[in-house]
Amino acid sequence: MVDELGKTSVTIDDDPGSYGFIANRCHAAIREEARKIVDEGIATESQVDKALEEGYNLPVGPFSLRGIGEEWD
Repeated sequence: MVDELGKTSVTIDDDPGSYGFIANRCHAAIREEARKIVDEGIATESQVDKALEEGYNLPVGPFSLRGIGEEWD
């Protein structure tokens, strides 16, 4: 299935009770830090999104992703 999606699989040690995927865990840390930056008044949500989109070449920032996927819960 991974090949059909044009992706590369990464095998890791299992971490039950955690996020389950490397990318999800890293993204959760980015979201948490982004929220702290906004809460501390350092930048707005829009500024954080723009900085991460342009600085790390992300397709969308953490605040732009809010709500995406919730319809699957």
